[in-house]
Amino acid sequence: MIELLKYFLFVSLIVTHPLEKISLDHYSTPDSAISFIDGLCYIAPDNGYVKNIVDKDGSFQITILLDSGNEVVYTGLTELRKRIGDRVIVSEPIGTDVAITSNTRFILMFYEKSVLFPQFVNNNLEFLVDKGTKASMIADGAIINAGYLTGIDLEADGIYTETDGGKIIPQSYVPKSAGYFSQTKLAMRNTYISYWHIMAILKGLNISLSQGEWIVASGNTGACLNPCLVLHIEDEELGSDIRVIYFRGNRRQ
Repeated sequence: MIELLKYFLFVSLIVTHPLEKISLDHYSTPDSAISFIDGLCYIAPDNGYVKNIVDKDGSFQITILLDSGNEVVYTGLTELRKRIGDRVIVSEPIGTDVAITSNTRFILMFYEKSVLFPQFVNNNLEFLVDKGTKASMIADGAIINAGYLTGIDLEADGIYTETDGGKIIPQSYVPKSAGYFSQTKLAMRNTYISYWHIMAILKGLNISLSQGEWIVASGNTGACLNPCLVLHIEDEELGSDIRVIYFRGNRRQ
């Protein structure tokens, strides 16, 4: 069984294919194992109906409202087999993503409010959110680096940043155009998550933090045209072939 812990907008747990079960405090717990993927095909994790479909430049985002009250969002699909309002039954094919391979790894990300749900591009997830939207720790860990990047004389935009002492450190995964950033190191695995384009950092450096704790507020800093929050993930085990499945649980009262 895969335990998925606390919820909120950008809280997720990195897992490998397939995602088999959800057991989550404050959310309804399914009676049986949940599966989202069958080969190249996204499938219905439970009975429900198609709530919404968005065409994003030729790829599709589909939202399924389950009878349990939970929602699941699949995005980046190349073909759909359902229309808005259609009923779905558990394990029924919903659509396909022909780019999925045996090396593809999946992240289940809980959300509260969103309209467009991004997929990874170069290990980046770009959320178009209002300035001041709070984001939290993806998992237990600590903020290991934070600051504002300006005028670093490097030949190419790439995986560099600065410490407080000004020393440039390769492989800290923050491009010089990122503006105000916060970089976290997850305690449970060798994973670095950088939060880019933020307007405020809410926690100090090198303090043990728990999954779900608020750590930054999104902004419009660096090389971005609109307010947003970009999450950049570096994890050698995951590699670069990553997909996100978005999930909103039916919160218990």
